[in-house]
Amino acid sequence: MIEHAVEAFITRWGGGISHGRNERANLQMFITELCTLLDLPQPDPSGSKIGDNAYVFERKLTEPAANGGQTARSSDLYRRGCFILEGKDTGKQTGSSGWDAAIVKALNQSENYARPSPRFSHALSVHHVRRGRGSAAGAQLSRAAGAS
Repeated sequence: MIEHAVEAFITRWGGGISHGRNERANLQMFITELCTLLDLPQPDPSGSKIGDNAYVFERKLTEPAANGGQTARSSDLYRRGCFILEGKDTGKQTGSSGWDAAIVKALNQSENYARPSPRFSHALSVHHVRRGRGSAAGAQLSRAAGAS
């Protein structure tokens, strides 16, 4: 049963083929369906008090600047004390140098947001769902998960 659900999810989300420019339209649905597939809790509705938003989409954050200032940002998905996730639908061939560069850029973006908050930052390609071995992004995710 679970194998059928995984195959259906992969088929629904393009089997690793990115069409590009669909991140805003698809990311929240993709993550919600992925949480359901993995039997994980789904993000909560966002509230008006930023400090109460422990596990939400589009969480307001401040990014420290090199000059000591701060810049207002928002994270695609935030879970307090666990992770910041930045999703990308690159429109690039998965595994290509352009795709890898876009995913690394997303990872760096989430790592900048994570200082000094959560322990983990992740980059996620909306359409990079496929069976088989990992890619450069998988290595980047492993590196990020080990960072504090």
